[in-house]
Amino acid sequence: MTRIIPYFVEGHTGKGYINLIENNITSLEKVVFLQNKNPFVLAYIFQMLRDEILFNINSPVEIIQSIERSDYIDGIIVRNLGVAILNEKLNHSLNTMKEKVQLLEVPISLSNRLVTLDHKRQIQRAYEHFQKGLTIHEELERVYINEMDFTKADKVIDKLLHSLFNEVEKMEGPFSKVERLFGTNTPDGIVNTIPQLIEGFTKKIFITGRAGTGKSYLMNQVVKRCQELSLNVEIYRCSLDPDSIDMLLIRDLNVCIHDNTSPHIVSLDEDVEIIDMFKETVNEKVETIERDKINQLQRAYKKEMKLGIQSLAKLKQTNSVIVTKREQEQLDRFAKELKNKFLSP
Repeated sequence: MTRIIPYFVEGHTGKGYINLIENNITSLEKVVFLQNKNPFVLAYIFQMLRDEILFNINSPVEIIQSIERSDYIDGIIVRNLGVAILNEKLNHSLNTMKEKVQLLEVPISLSNRLVTLDHKRQIQRAYEHFQKGLTIHEELERVYINEMDFTKADKVIDKLLHSLFNEVEKMEGPFSKVERLFGTNTPDGIVNTIPQLIEGFTKKIFITGRAGTGKSYLMNQVVKRCQELSLNVEIYRCSLDPDSIDMLLIRDLNVCIHDNTSPHIVSLDEDVEIIDMFKETVNEKVETIERDKINQLQRAYKKEMKLGIQSLAKLKQTNSVIVTKREQEQLDRFAKELKNKFLSP
């Protein structure tokens, strides 16, 4: 069965809205953006496309998840065919790719329309809370950074780099990286696709520890070594602070390195290797000495993140969409035409 790689390219973060789509499509030969004013129309077509190709294409299929609803899809990429079909709303500043991009209007309207909500005010409120949450989180990080032994941290990182790359020879060709999100804040809450993304990796390394104990720095050092060896790497950014890294997938080595801390903890397999950056590098007495400050910051952080999520939740579409038989036939026919034109091997 076709391997599915689901991820996000948009995010509601502590630094506002981010869009990482360009990084994921620059190497493709053809990018098609679908246009339609009704988000349900595009969501339905992408779901039909996914179902059509899952059993007809013997290649990995990348599914771009929507930040608007957990059951919506915003795009499909079949990298082996060099093709992406995407929701037009992802089309941000792609001036360097004009010769590869095609805009395609979906000529279908539904008799039953979704109620259009004023998103801007609620999203801005959410961003204000997420930004406050990030500021608090950075203050919490400083508590632990002040008690961190950086020499020990370097030794932990050097040991990991040696175990991963000591017997790896430099690959032919240029280094390649793509940057994505495995999850983000949405009207449905905090969602992620980590279990699907890491399924099948033979070497899983889960990094644990408190805020500010070097988890993202460790991953940046791994990326640098991948670049030196021309190993392709998938970088999954943090949805709170997109300048930080929460996960790396190195498919050339079948290696997954994941920050297994809240809010993206996944259950441990027997074969998972654990690196606890707190125990390895920080004076544990800090949690006794700074207990009150830590508890205060953690409560304030959780409060702001909860308020941000509640602001996004008000955007959730609650009204159902009724599709007539004729409209469904139109949607199905259009999806099949798309698949035959752009996604046939």
